[in-house]
Amino acid sequence: MTVRFILNQTVLECSEVPFRFLLDFIRTEAGLKGTKSGCREGDCGACSVLVGRLKGKQVEYQVVNSCLFPIERVNGCHVVTIEGLNVKGLNQIQRLIVEEGATQCGFCTPGLVLSLTGYLLDWAGAFDQNVASAVAGNICRCTGYASIRRVAHRLENELSQTALSVEQRFAYLYEADYLPGFFRDIAGRLEQIGARLPVVQLGPGQMIVSGGTDYFIQHSDPGECSDLCYVDQEACGQISLDGDELVLGGAVTVEELLRSKAIRAFLPGLEQSLGYFASPQIRKVGTLAGNIVNASPIGDLAIMFLACQTTIGLTCGPTTRTLPLEHFFVGYKKLDLKPGEMVTWFKIHKPARTLFHFEKVSKRTHLDIASVNTALTLDLDDQIIRSGRLSAGGVAPVPLFLKKASALLSERKLCVETARELAQAASQEISPIDDVRGSSWYKRTLLHHLVLAHFRALFNWEEGLL
Repeated sequence: MTVRFILNQTVLECSEVPFRFLLDFIRTEAGLKGTKSGCREGDCGACSVLVGRLKGKQVEYQVVNSCLFPIERVNGCHVVTIEGLNVKGLNQIQRLIVEEGATQCGFCTPGLVLSLTGYLLDWAGAFDQNVASAVAGNICRCTGYASIRRVAHRLENELSQTALSVEQRFAYLYEADYLPGFFRDIAGRLEQIGARLPVVQLGPGQMIVSGGTDYFIQHSDPGECSDLCYVDQEACGQISLDGDELVLGGAVTVEELLRSKAIRAFLPGLEQSLGYFASPQIRKVGTLAGNIVNASPIGDLAIMFLACQTTIGLTCGPTTRTLPLEHFFVGYKKLDLKPGEMVTWFKIHKPARTLFHFEKVSKRTHLDIASVNTALTLDLDDQIIRSGRLSAGGVAPVPLFLKKASALLSERKLCVETARELAQAASQEISPIDDVRGSSWYKRTLLHHLVLAHFRALFNWEEGLL
């Protein structure tokens, strides 16, 4: 295929492009060395770049890990590296970094600057979260984080003094030297390019990839990635609310889940739970279907949606079959997915009185894989639990819907005894193994306490649970 995109200020057209990651193209073909190669797993943020895509008349930018981003996916996009943020002298973010001593060896600094710039360009969510959250996916090995936090706080203070509409924000960023002036013309230039990621029909032996944030870590050899089909995120990335059903397209990203007002209203508490999920760079690329199909026994999204009454749509050509999510996982990394099928949508049914809560224990609070995670939904009628669903991860070969424990929640009184009985039943239903994240005994004990923690958090129970 031919890939046409704008790299900083230059329009590039690459014909017959073999598979390669954007990071390698930027450093080798383009000769721009400011984008660094660090972990190549999307964890350190040194390779961060901005990718802007035309949406209507505006360009929407997101910060991505270029080490996991195929060059095919920038077709019709604006790619910005640290070299593309040059103004006369230092731009405002660079000035703050120098003034606060927030750079030492400088290896991570370009990624930090790109992440902070991405925050400023984030029309959908800028100023909704604190600036420090924008650099949660950037690791600094030598300077430490106190000076970086000071930069974020100063940037936040400067921006809080300006009440700007979306239309005014770009103009302010130019005038205040946050952005070079050439950004003004990017929307029109992308419209002239008019290129889009082609919709490819799945052929024999081909694999469908959505975000690829896990797949590309395990398959970094270009020879393993030369025959992939990429999901059309515009066609499969919709979120809609229909009464007591929430419909999510398979290509909805984790960041879109995090920000969706429909989801916040439908499942209060899910937003806070997703805040622990991965880095901003990964959340903006990784998708719901990709996370579920990965079939990790401790996948956070799988555990969250197993606790809800979730049905998935599996499409092959004109035919779509439906399946309860708990029937989708048939063994370790094995799915009830027929050749040619793709997970296209998720439907979550939730009665109006249902409460939701998620718990997770990991070595790090943020950006880490769980040792054990669990989710609980309760359909509550005054002090009577009409029904409930409990799920757990890290305790079986698959993300586990705890069927027997959940059955105990039918027409039960809401009380400490019910919570204790549920916790005991859950710890007996699972079959954890000893591994690097803990012993079998530890995981069984941990799940028992996490089930009690659901009730403590939902009902402010402080006494009598243990």
